[in-house]
Amino acid sequence: MRTHNKIKTISIFVIAIVVVIPISSCIRQPSKFNLKTMTAYEVTRGDLSEVMSISGNLKAGEERKLTFPATVAGAITEVSVGEGQKVNAGDVLVKVNDTKQQLSLEQAESALAQAQAALNTARINYQSALDSNHTTIQITQSNYDLAKKQVSSAKDQVTVAQDTLYYTEKQLIEAQNNYNEVVSYNDSQSWDTAAEKHTAELNEISARSSLAASEKAYIAAVDAVTTAENSLKQAKESRDTAYWTMIQQQQAAEAQIKLTSEAINSAVAVHKSAEVSVELAKISLSDTVLKAPVDGTISALTFKEGEQVGVTSSINLVDISKLRVEALVDEIDIIKIKPGDEVDISVDAYPYESIKGVVAYIAPTSTDLQGVVSYLTKFDLKDYGDLILKPGMTASVDVEIIAAENVLYVPGDFIFNKDGKSYVKLLGEGDEIGEVEIQIGYASSENTEITSGLNEGDRIIKENK
Repeated sequence: MRTHNKIKTISIFVIAIVVVIPISSCIRQPSKFNLKTMTAYEVTRGDLSEVMSISGNLKAGEERKLTFPATVAGAITEVSVGEGQKVNAGDVLVKVNDTKQQLSLEQAESALAQAQAALNTARINYQSALDSNHTTIQITQSNYDLAKKQVSSAKDQVTVAQDTLYYTEKQLIEAQNNYNEVVSYNDSQSWDTAAEKHTAELNEISARSSLAASEKAYIAAVDAVTTAENSLKQAKESRDTAYWTMIQQQQAAEAQIKLTSEAINSAVAVHKSAEVSVELAKISLSDTVLKAPVDGTISALTFKEGEQVGVTSSINLVDISKLRVEALVDEIDIIKIKPGDEVDISVDAYPYESIKGVVAYIAPTSTDLQGVVSYLTKFDLKDYGDLILKPGMTASVDVEIIAAENVLYVPGDFIFNKDGKSYVKLLGEGDEIGEVEIQIGYASSENTEITSGLNEGDRIIKENK
């Protein structure tokens, strides 16, 4: 016997006119009717619907077992709640001695501060290496460029000295040839007079003097070339020294910059590790405080102040942040609803309050309840404002079901059966009353769908009982 679901039926229509007509004033009275006791109804069109009422009880969303992590050990210093007490999300429930965790956090924060200082120093050293080595590289590059210019200048001096040597050598040869010619000429002559001989001797002295000057100039030019070549050699040596000094300085600078860069990377790694240690220490500290994760009610607890935290110590918290109605809906009615359908919920404690809800869950398998095949169905409450609702309260869920849309319908009590067929009494033209056979469709407790036999606006009558 199905007792947990009740069906309420309502009619929703576009135009519904129930007209009580004084029949004696508008139709002829057949002898078999008492016209004074007749009621007329004008056939209308609209939607037929019903409200299925389902009885159930409020249930909490879930019951949570709250414990400390296995890493937490120590004496319980505070128990802030008791059984049956309502708590809000974030409320402190139990505290454990956190001296060790506080010390670990302080040490981790100190290590983090040191790591931060080391990282700052590493960054300063890196920037200093960049600045100083940039200056050193610029100086060695400048020295090398200057040495190259000095080599170029020395090469020019060698070229000039060599050109001078070439010309002085040429002049020396000419002076030697001239002197030889003068000497040879004088030796081949017999002078007639002393004056001619004296003139010849003077010419030979002049040629010898020119030769001596050319020899001196040539020697000086040779020395100049040697000096220029030595200078060039020294300039090249200085250039090569400047070059290798520059290369060494560049390599040393790169090595120092790389070293300071690696020092930064190392300092960053240490700093990140220190940050992780601080976060872990904070987590360990926070683990010594047990808080309510959601709004709820304490259903059981085994913590006691002064005792050590045990592996079995716990608090049971009934989550009331997601109240729902649970009900068993029989197999005939379950097909009329589906997850997502909007519902209206009321509880016996607040009979005049309507709470919006939704079909949240329909069990895929049935439950046998005293021989009735039923299905566990859950309805979530959307918002119940300031209402004080508690798990276990009796609730009623109303689901509106539209069974027929935009159809012709008449009250069911205007229809009568005869010979296995359905009829109504139609008030026709000339105030005549006749029986009309009709075809019916969906029938609720109040109204019945008419699929054929009547038109919108037709008037039918019934005899009042």
